[in-house]
Amino acid sequence: MIAYVILTCEAYLPTRAKWQRDSCFFNTDPKNVYYLSGKGSEGVYGWNTADDYTSCPTKYIEFFKNMDLDYDWYVFIDDDAFVFPKRMEKTLSKFDDGSYYIGLLMGHLDNLQFMSGGGGFVLSRKAYNLVKEYIRAADMAAVQQQRPQMIHGDVSMGQWIHNINQIENRIKLRNDHISFSYNPHEDWNLHICETFHYLKEKSQYDFYKQFV
Repeated sequence: MIAYVILTCEAYLPTRAKWQRDSCFFNTDPKNVYYLSGKGSEGVYGWNTADDYTSCPTKYIEFFKNMDLDYDWYVFIDDDAFVFPKRMEKTLSKFDDGSYYIGLLMGHLDNLQFMSGGGGFVLSRKAYNLVKEYIRAADMAAVQQQRPQMIHGDVSMGQWIHNINQIENRIKLRNDHISFSYNPHEDWNLHICETFHYLKEKSQYDFYKQFV
């Protein structure tokens, strides 16, 4: 089973989050879709955090601290991304039950490789549990001071996994630049990618629904 974990905010719940539910997730059990915002409501999970862009890592931290989930895979995306659940399921079914961190690999920061949050990234069950254990045990206020770019959720995730692997190389990084597209509106791989980024209008979500 796959869990979809989506960063959003109160301002976008009636727009982007709803558009996602009605398009890419129209045939997905809502129980498997977890929207992370500042406050909780029906289908939305929040722990009274700030609700702006720089709060994205904090929302992830609270998610790992407070949620004990049991899925094979965890797909992390934003509310302006589109995902094809059937394609995602087919791609992930090719992996064994190892510890994986999968996405579009970014390497422009010193001593850090991380998966771009634009097209989203995936954690396997074992990787999810390792990150959860790490966050619950670490001094996260200190960890988040490691580099200025950790105001970004994707950089934070990469740094947490880097820290875990510094002790023992337990989480495998898998670069998949075809499945996780950054901006597909002119891309050749629209018909084969699993996710892509930067939808802004309802008409875009409606259009891409035909490919789900």
